[in-house]
Amino acid sequence: MGRDVLFETTIEALRAVPAFGHRIAGDDRPFLLLDRTATRLLHASPAAAPLRETLADAGGQIDPSLGLPAQLRGSLSLLVGTAQPRLERLRLAGRLAPPLLCACLPAALPDGAPGLAVAILDP
Repeated sequence: MGRDVLFETTIEALRAVPAFGHRIAGDDRPFLLLDRTATRLLHASPAAAPLRETLADAGGQIDPSLGLPAQLRGSLSLLVGTAQPRLERLRLAGRLAPPLLCACLPAALPDGAPGLAVAILDP
């Protein structure tokens, strides 16, 4: 089963959240699904594919030098079922790259574990 099919239910549930769904509607919207520790990239939308290679290795392990768990500390503390996304400025491509405005929302992953959806709002 492909990664896209595996996370299809999670993505559809996120699209149904009124304050978040429009941010990930369509293949042209970049978004990521992370595990609850923000150390593993589980899924990247087609528009976020170039970012996938910057963030993580082929197995999905996020580059620890990015410090993503620390950057996402506030969003990672939110509970699944939270209705309003938290806005974060994230450095997803290293210290020299400008931070990107992102909307972050906890999500229930297919196995029932909590995860985090990150919609990139900056162009």
